[in-house]
Amino acid sequence: MLYYAKQWGGFVALGFLLLATPWAALAEDGKNSPQTDKETHYQLDTVTVTVEKREQNSQDVPASLSVLSETAIEDAGLTSVEEAVSYMPNIHFIDFGAAFEQRIFMRGLGSTHNAPAVNFNIDGVTQFRSESLDMALYDIESIEVLRGPQGTLYGRNSLGGVINITTRKPDNELRGQIRTDFGNYNLQQYQGTVSGPVIKDSLYLGLAGSYKVRDGFTKNDFLDNDVDNMESVDGRVHLRLAPADSNFEANLKLYAEGDRHGTSALQLLDDVKDNPHTANFDHVSDTHRQVLGSSLSLEWKLDDGVFTSISAFQKLNLWSDSDFDFSTADMNTFTNDSESYQYSQELRYSAGTDKDIFRWTTGVYAWGSQQEDISSTTDGKDMPPMFGFPGNANHNKADLEGYGFAPFGQATVTVFDKLDLTAGIRWEWEKRDGDFHDYTERADTGTTVENLKGSDSIISQQWLPKFSAAYHFTDNLMAYASLAWGYRSGGFNFMYDPNNPESVSFDPETSINYEVGVKSTWLDNRLYANLSAYYIEIEDMQVSVGIPGKMTMLVDNAGEAHSRGAELEVGVRPFTGMDINASYGYTEMEYDKYTDPVKNVDYSGKTPPYVPNHTYSLSAQYRYPLTDTLTLFTRGEVIGVGKQYWGSDNAVSEDPYQLLNARIGVESEDFDVYLYGKNLTDQEYRKIGYLTGMGAVYAQSGDPLTFGVNLVYRF
Repeated sequence: MLYYAKQWGGFVALGFLLLATPWAALAEDGKNSPQTDKETHYQLDTVTVTVEKREQNSQDVPASLSVLSETAIEDAGLTSVEEAVSYMPNIHFIDFGAAFEQRIFMRGLGSTHNAPAVNFNIDGVTQFRSESLDMALYDIESIEVLRGPQGTLYGRNSLGGVINITTRKPDNELRGQIRTDFGNYNLQQYQGTVSGPVIKDSLYLGLAGSYKVRDGFTKNDFLDNDVDNMESVDGRVHLRLAPADSNFEANLKLYAEGDRHGTSALQLLDDVKDNPHTANFDHVSDTHRQVLGSSLSLEWKLDDGVFTSISAFQKLNLWSDSDFDFSTADMNTFTNDSESYQYSQELRYSAGTDKDIFRWTTGVYAWGSQQEDISSTTDGKDMPPMFGFPGNANHNKADLEGYGFAPFGQATVTVFDKLDLTAGIRWEWEKRDGDFHDYTERADTGTTVENLKGSDSIISQQWLPKFSAAYHFTDNLMAYASLAWGYRSGGFNFMYDPNNPESVSFDPETSINYEVGVKSTWLDNRLYANLSAYYIEIEDMQVSVGIPGKMTMLVDNAGEAHSRGAELEVGVRPFTGMDINASYGYTEMEYDKYTDPVKNVDYSGKTPPYVPNHTYSLSAQYRYPLTDTLTLFTRGEVIGVGKQYWGSDNAVSEDPYQLLNARIGVESEDFDVYLYGKNLTDQEYRKIGYLTGMGAVYAQSGDPLTFGVNLVYRF
C-alpha cells in the first residue's frame, strides 16, 4: 500500500536534435505564422523582478542575477528547485537522496550540517532550514536567483546569495490546470491548480495540490527492495483581498507538505563505481518529512510609497531510520527525530521607482525559533566488541531556542542622469540557547552512562553594509561595481563529540564580496549578455569534520578562505519561436588558513568539498506552428558540472560530467502532450560523496536515464 494516497557526446546529440528542427520555417515570415499563446514575439521579454524588495527591470539590478519566468519553468518541464538552479552559473545542488537531505552551494558557499549559506525565500518569507528546499514547482510565477551576499535586505545566512520564489496570485480570471506525468521507475505525478474570484474585483481564491510517487533508482540486492523510493503530497491555499477601489491588499497563504522516502543509497565509493545503483543493506530504511506553514502579507500603497507587513509561521517535522554501517552486517542503526518551529515578522516601507532620482527602502525584521532533536545510534549483533556491544544505544538530545531582530535600510540616488549610487546597512542581533544531553544505555551492564550534559548560550551581532555603483552608458548597456558583507549565524551541533565539550557550538562566519559586472542587450532586444566577476574573503568559515570513531559529522570553523570566479549568461531569440540560452560559471576556492582539529593536518591551499570549478548549461527550444490550432515544441539541453572534491584533504574527487535532456511535444490552446528524457546518455556519475569520522569514503550514484510522458490540460 502507498503511504500517501561521454564528455562531448551531449553536445553532439544536442546538435542532432536541433538539426531535426524544421529549419525551413526560417524561409517564412515569422510574424505571419499562426502561433499559440506560448509563442512569443520577436524580441526578448522584459523581465520584472523584486529581489531588492521593489519592482525593477532585471537588467537594471547591479548584481549577478538569474531569472526563470513561469513560461520558462513550464517549457523546461521543471518539477524541483534542484532542476531549476542547474541552469544557473556557479550554483551546485547536492542531494543525499531524501527530501530533507538536500543542500545548495553558491559561489562555493554552502552547508551540509549547519545553517544555510543561501537564503531560500518563498513569497517574501525566509525558510529557516535547508530541509525546505524540496519544493514542488507548480503554480509558480517566477524564480529569481541573486548571487553574492545579500545581508542588507535579507540578513543572516545569505552570504552565498538568495533564491526568491514567487507563487502566482489569484485574480478575476477563472482558470485552472491539471498536469500528469508518467515515466519509468513507475513514476506517477499529478498536479492541479484552480483560481478565480470569490467576489468580483475584491476577493480571490487559489487552490493547488500535487501528488508524486516513484520507485527507487537504487536496488538493495540483500533485501531485494528499493533503497531510494519516494512518495510526496502537498497542498496550498491562497486567499487574496484586493478591492479594486482600494490601495490595500492582503494575501493569506497556507501550505502543507508531506513525504516519505527511502534513505540515502550510500555505499563505499569503490562499490558504487563498480556497481552503480546497487546497494547492500540489512536494514529497511525510511525517512519522513512534514511541513506546515502560513503567511499573511499586508500592503498599503500610499501617495509616496508602499508599506508592507509580512507575518509567517513554519513547522517542520523530520524523522529517519537508517542503516548506519551501510552494509549487510548488523552493526549500527541510526534514528533521528526532529521538530522545529519558526516565527518571523517583517515591517517595510519603500519609496520611489527607477524613474525617480531617489528611492529607498527601510524596515525591521524579527524572528524566533524552537527546535527539539534526538538522535540515537544502536549497536547490532555484529558489532565488534572493541567498538560496542549488541543492544547498546547512544542518544544525543538537543533543545534549542533562538530569537533576533534586525533593522535595515537601503537607498539609491541617480546623479548625472546615468550613475546610480546605492548604500545600505543592516544590524543583526541574535541570541541562541541550547540544552544538551549525551548518554549511553549499556545493554551489557544494564546501566546508563552520562557522557555529556549541559547548557550553552550564544549572543551575536553583526553590521552588514553594502555599497554599489552602476553606470548606464545607454538604455541597453550598464556596468556596475559592488562591495557587500555577508554573515552566517553560529550555532550548536546536534551531533557532537562527548569527549570534547567545546564541539557543542561553533562560531559565526563572515565574508566580504567584491564584484564587478556588465549587463547588456543587443540586436533590438533580441540578445542579452551579462558578465560578472567576484572575489570573496571569508573569515571563520564553517566546515564539517568527522567525529573520531563515528560515522557522523560536526561543524567547526576554519580560519580563513577565499573564493573567486566569474559568471556569464547569454540569451538570444534569432527569430520568432526560437530561444537559445547559455550559462557558464567558474569558481576557484581555497582554504587560506585551516588545520583540521581532529586529524591535526594543515589544509591550507586545499579546495573545500562540494565546490565544482566549472558549471555550465546550454539549451535551445523552438515552437513551429503545424496548423492554426497546433504547435510543435522541441527542446534540447546540456547541463555540465566540473571536478569537485568530497573532502577537505582533496584525496577523493568526482570527475566532470554532463547530462543531456530533451523534450518534444504538441501544444494547443487547452491541451499539451510532451515526451521527455533526462540524462539521455545514461551518464554514470556520483552526485554525493561523504567522508566519515572513521576514514571511510561513501558515495551515491547520480540519477540514471529517466523518460516519460507529460500531459497538461488548461481550463
